[in-house]
Amino acid sequence: MAPMPAISPSNWGKTVHKLIADNNVKIVFQGHDHIFVRQELDGVIYQTCPMPADPYYSLVNSSYFLTGDKVANPGHVRIAVSSQYEPLSYFFILIDISKRNQIAMF
Repeated sequence: MAPMPAISPSNWGKTVHKLIADNNVKIVFQGHDHIFVRQELDGVIYQTCPMPADPYYSLVNSSYFLTGDKVANPGHVRIAVSSQYEPLSYFFILIDISKRNQIAMF
């Protein structure tokens, strides 16, 4: 069996963004940055998903996102795969720390 060729961005010939845009990808999701950020470049939406259980309402890691719409946590996103609905909705969650069981969504 022949060895697998090395696969790395250096020999792709394109940046990851160019590869995504050229293949008509509409949205890219990523998480674990504990912040809601929506950025767009060349028709591709880069969506950073928030941390729903964050009781501090902070913009953690916001300095890493130089552009885009930013919303402090907590919250979650709902993704619709349909032409009838908005493709992505953000739901802000209000957490009352003194009453940990009471949560309101907006």
